[in-house]
Amino acid sequence: VTAEELASLDLSRCELAVLSACETGMGELSLGGQGVASLQKALHMAGARSVITSLWKVDDAATAKLFERFYE
Repeated sequence: VTAEELASLDLSRCELAVLSACETGMGELSLGGQGVASLQKALHMAGARSVITSLWKVDDAATAKLFERFYE
């Protein structure tokens, strides 16, 4: 999935979007001084109220345990 695809979604009723894969919060400097383009920004543009992403590489098993507890 690309940032462009995410931004085109209607997530206006989405309270929380979670991208639990590694480095999903990383972005690239966009051209023209527009700041950082990222999946997180695209989700906010689509209407998601809150977004959880990762800035680093994480262990799959540890991430699974974390999100099991988070969603409980």
